[in-house]
Amino acid sequence: MRRKSAAGKPAETYDKLRQLALDAVTLGLGPPPEEHPEVSGVVVDVPGSGGGWATLVVMHDGTTSMYTSTGGGTLGGGAHPSVAAASNRLLRMLNVAVSLFPVCEGSDHPPEGRVRWFVLTPAARRAADMPEDVFWGKVQHPTTPLAMAAQAVVTALRQATP
Repeated sequence: MRRKSAAGKPAETYDKLRQLALDAVTLGLGPPPEEHPEVSGVVVDVPGSGGGWATLVVMHDGTTSMYTSTGGGTLGGGAHPSVAAASNRLLRMLNVAVSLFPVCEGSDHPPEGRVRWFVLTPAARRAADMPEDVFWGKVQHPTTPLAMAAQAVVTALRQATP
């Protein structure tokens, strides 16, 4: 688990934010819209190059954030139209692909070399891993379009926030 390099307050804050995102449906996030009725949100854990994690959070209520276990990140990016559009596209794509994600009760980070996707549905949390090389576009895979849609959200976040 790469998180070992992160210690102290940034890691604690990260853990709390991440857990709130993973529990969003049970904490009262309302039903998703007709555009993607099976998907309330997604939490994507990406290993950092120097250890730790970056987590992308996209919820149907417009919440889009990305934060790291070593401190820092962007909260509230969904207020920007470009971020909202990319986020909505990702959720619509996940709605079509939701069957690729088995029901999962856990919340662990993925093993080394993997990116974990937690798809939040009104009924359950679902999860699946993809190789890092697929997420970064180095290898083609049936899930590559999902990875590229998540990358588009990250790009929109970076361009919209200083």
